[in-house]
Amino acid sequence: MDRVLWFAFAATRGGPTRVRIVEALLEVPRNVNMLAQLLGLNYKTVEYNLRVLTKQVLVVCDAPRTYGALYRPSKNLLAGRADFEVIRARLLPKTAPNLGKPTSTETKQEARQ
Repeated sequence: MDRVLWFAFAATRGGPTRVRIVEALLEVPRNVNMLAQLLGLNYKTVEYNLRVLTKQVLVVCDAPRTYGALYRPSKNLLAGRADFEVIRARLLPKTAPNLGKPTSTETKQEARQ
């Protein structure tokens, strides 16, 4: 499972986005539209990344290919939660627990540097 997590999150360009999606799903099951609005991402971007996570069996869907279908973390992801937290810390080190978005203070500090 450790290798699957590293591949899904750290070995690809979409890794940080997938981490943010999984963080949101760990709170409560959500559909594509809810995730897109919450994370400020394009609907198609969220849809694509959920497809990738589903193929990796890290996320499961209640009713695939149905509008409004809810996604939730799989048992595999929940079993590897400690590994996921290590990956999350490496990919999004300067983020608060606000789903991977930098806080306004961090953004201002980075702009000054």
